Amino acid sequence: MKTLTKVILNNKYQLEKRIGSGSYGVVYSARHLFTGKMYAIKIILKNQSVHGNKKLLELMEAQILDMALANGGNLAANLLSLEMIEQNGTHCKILKEISLQLKVHKHPNILSLYKVYDLKPAIFVVMDYYPDGDLFNTIVEKQRYKNDPFLIKRVFLQLVDAITYCHSKNVYHCDLKPENILVADNGTKLILADFGLALQDHHIESNICCGSSYYMSPERIQNFCQGFDSKDAHSIHLERLLQPSSEGLHENVQFPTSAGDVWSLAIILINLVTIRNPWLKASLQDTTFKAFVKDPTVLMRILPISGELFHILCKYLRLNPWERGDLFEFRQDVLTCSRFADSGPLSIDSRIDPADQWQYSCQVPVDHVQLDKIKSRERAVPEEHETHHIIDLPLPRNHGQCGNCADCGYGLRSTPQPGVFNRLFHRKVSDEPRSGAENDNIRVMIHGVDSDASSVSSLSMASQIAVNGCSYINLEY
Repeated sequence: MKTLTKVILNNKYQLEKRIGSGSYGVVYSARHLFTGKMYAIKIILKNQSVHGNKKLLELMEAQILDMALANGGNLAANLLSLEMIEQNGTHCKILKEISLQLKVHKHPNILSLYKVYDLKPAIFVVMDYYPDGDLFNTIVEKQRYKNDPFLIKRVFLQLVDAITYCHSKNVYHCDLKPENILVADNGTKLILADFGLALQDHHIESNICCGSSYYMSPERIQNFCQGFDSKDAHSIHLERLLQPSSEGLHENVQFPTSAGDVWSLAIILINLVTIRNPWLKASLQDTTFKAFVKDPTVLMRILPISGELFHILCKYLRLNPWERGDLFEFRQDVLTCSRFADSGPLSIDSRIDPADQWQYSCQVPVDHVQLDKIKSRERAVPEEHETHHIIDLPLPRNHGQCGNCADCGYGLRSTPQPGVFNRLFHRKVSDEPRSGAENDNIRVMIHGVDSDASSVSSLSMASQIAVNGCSYINLEY
């Protein structure tokens, strides 16, 4: 299999080795040629298939490698505007994940995205690189948390705060699990990643299954509509679920999307404390889970947890999503928990001294992109030109979200009499493919960065803007 090792992206990032792969892309570590800083670059396949993409991913890497070899080992890609992706990317299948992550990535415990590049076969996303790996490996292989209740509190509260921040921005992760959480600083810092299944809807239909089985909430695994009297009812009839019959509602019910993330966090807390999962999946067909639903004290018999932690978990593992505690309560309950176990290292008194509570306080969002521009001395390296479109993709045929990104330019079809940005953003099918910033006549000039880390960019769009009676736009970062 061909790899992209040693390939250089836009004369700045040299790919070093493949560090991960998934259904829709691969991830490489990369070194910034001017600063030596390491990044992770996720390469997302454009031509995605619902029937599996393994062969397509191999072809994508081979095509990218051929493009690089034909250009002396360098890939010349278009730099996409992060602002435009954040505002409009949710309408495009391959940009939805990036768009949602950009809405929340300023939080210190959420993976930051710095640049997005567009090449004909793929999208390149430049992100922070964390060589320590993910939380699953840190819990299971390194067993980093098994003897330190204070560290468990510290990292778990980081997760709660990151998800709270996401929910405040109407972003629901929907796939929380240790494999999607990166670690840094010897396991003392957690970073939430992988927003591939994230949603913005406040409520989710009862017939939608999304997530990973170990961590998925029960209402996502099986349709609970039979347990409710009406579509807007919040009280569940447990006996109907345990003994299915022809009675009860058979229409889909809507549940709060946030409740699914709360459930997943409770399972992750069990992982941190016990290095185990309580059941294979939260389904009434699972023997252990069904026993827990009938008698929650089963949890204490199968897991080495304290009575105090048991009562906390029961509050956030309630079968009815409407009755689950919220994230603010969850944070306080874990912070004030006196002991996680009845014996062993986790049985010590872990209440936090008031003088040390600052270590467990919420983190303030930071503009990592702007700081990175300063640290990487972007002003001293060759200028890159932002564009507001994806090359070589036609417009969607219909209004609404795209179904296949091979049929989609960047999302919604532009409306009649589009504005300046829409005219740049959407092109006619008959237009020649856009091949670079010189064809768009877009030029970005960084005027300077002052002592308080602010910068002003001037965007000149000569020919396109002139016909609209506009010649100058200022953008503040």
